[in-house]
Amino acid sequence: MKFRGDEITDWSADVRGRAGIFLAFQYPMEITGVSVINFLRQALSARKGIDLSVLELRLSIMDWMDRLGMDPSFADRHVNEGFSGGEKKRNEILQMAILEPEMAILDETDSGLDIDALQVVADGVAEVRRDRTELGVLAITHYQRLLDRLHPDVVHILVDGRIVERGGPDLAGRLQAEGYEAFRPAATGPELGTQVSTVSTLDIAALKAEFPLLQREVHGHPIVYLDSGATSQKPQSVLDAMDRYYAEINANVHRGAYHIAERSTTAMEDARAALARFLGAPSADEVVFTKNATEAINLVAHSWGRTNLTEGDAVLLTMLEHHANIVPWQQLAAERGVEVRWIPVDDDGRLDLTDLDALLDGVRLLAVTAASNVTGALPPLRHLADAAHAAGACVLVDATQWTPHQPTDVSAWDADFVVVTGHKMCGPTGIGALWGRRELLDAMPPFMGGGSMIQNVTLDGFTPADVPTRFEAGTQPIAEIVGWHAAIDFLGDVGMEAVAAHERDLTAYALRTLTERFGDDLVIHGPGVVEERGGTLSLAYRDIHPHDLSQVLDQHGVCVRAGHHCAKPLMKVLGVNATARASLYLYNDETDVDTLADALADAGDFFAF
Repeated sequence: MKFRGDEITDWSADVRGRAGIFLAFQYPMEITGVSVINFLRQALSARKGIDLSVLELRLSIMDWMDRLGMDPSFADRHVNEGFSGGEKKRNEILQMAILEPEMAILDETDSGLDIDALQVVADGVAEVRRDRTELGVLAITHYQRLLDRLHPDVVHILVDGRIVERGGPDLAGRLQAEGYEAFRPAATGPELGTQVSTVSTLDIAALKAEFPLLQREVHGHPIVYLDSGATSQKPQSVLDAMDRYYAEINANVHRGAYHIAERSTTAMEDARAALARFLGAPSADEVVFTKNATEAINLVAHSWGRTNLTEGDAVLLTMLEHHANIVPWQQLAAERGVEVRWIPVDDDGRLDLTDLDALLDGVRLLAVTAASNVTGALPPLRHLADAAHAAGACVLVDATQWTPHQPTDVSAWDADFVVVTGHKMCGPTGIGALWGRRELLDAMPPFMGGGSMIQNVTLDGFTPADVPTRFEAGTQPIAEIVGWHAAIDFLGDVGMEAVAAHERDLTAYALRTLTERFGDDLVIHGPGVVEERGGTLSLAYRDIHPHDLSQVLDQHGVCVRAGHHCAKPLMKVLGVNATARASLYLYNDETDVDTLADALADAGDFFAF
């Protein structure tokens, strides 16, 4: 079972809860001595990561009780103790409303027997979704009469624990008329009885339709966007999420006790938890929001670097790095007398690790990209991390060119810090994040001073807040964080395994097509083996300047980046001042590659005279 791309079958109850998965069982447990309001306070405090008071919560609970037709005295009764069937169902809906889950799974296997309980569930779900249209509800039932009131979008028929058929609301009526026995043969068949998987071949036409900008034309041609290495396009769901934030819950976070402020806080912390899951991070508290990956690297250089590095220490970089992972360390070197060393690359743009052990001698930090933004090369991150840790060094991974394209697991990398950005993975600009090991973050002083990042301030000084808040001074880009969450959900629904497989096939097609068509006239920098690279193609075509080349491609609607790609040291190694870079993403297909090839041919003809 997967939830937004993550396997959740073995998740513990607390992990499910923090992820926003709400489970309501047909026969809930009675909790003697714990009132409904205290139960909800503890649950909501754990979900939001803040300690709510009963007073803060009571007004919201009273409002929902009124909407659900509940007696206000119910809030002070012990949880489920002596409740009737209808009262248990009202309590279930109240919990769902207050806790604001991402997905509600409702066990209603017997609710059809109790007409009152059935009506409570149906009316309650409708009332909660009136406020939160994005709430996903999975109801499990034997009874058509419940579905008649719930009005589901999709119906699945399960036989012996297997999904044997799916369809619209009319499928449930067919099941009621024909009975389960009519569907039982499908559960034993070799194909229909298999479990439904969320990982499938991508429907690129349908994916492109999700991105408004990709529907435009430029110079009379449909846009062929091949610059996702610089920034990705944004799906409609991201634009809608940001619009809804401003229209419905625009308020500052971790400050107000009023309804929309609490919802805004929940939205931000839900996004943090979603990003932690996307990265494979052990805890959401290890995720720090920044304005981009560049700021995240500077945070580590300033806070960890200035605390731990002194004259004579060394930082090890690679020749593949973006300026964002070079300049902060050079600044620190100039300030502290720290040495900066370099891992070289071979002729194909791969890291040359021949002298790695010698290079690591005396190194306190290894900073390495997960994927080159020029050659697409994929460094062996775990091998590098193991070697660095054996030498006593910490490891920082710049994952900005990795996370949009591949499943990410910071634990598998065994990194100490990982930086990411939202705008390259279908999210908004102006938002990024740092993941760091908790013990390292706890030992680091604040990066910036101001509001929010303190526990206390006196005339004599201040006490910083706990992680991650100590690194998030001032008002955060809340709308961008909400938009990033929508992007994470979008990628989770598509499936990162499917994205990676699609891009691997498309990169192979691009390498093959361009090589066969242009031969030695076209240089594609980087490894020639698709398993060793991503879909970033830096091109040098004859002696045509990359800027001239990109302008001709633009006349065909083809968008590529021309320049040094903020990687001048690597450009020097490659023997060029600039390249034209085509970077592939999930919404590109073979037709886009063919259009690129045709545009390159036209450029060759144009500059031949």
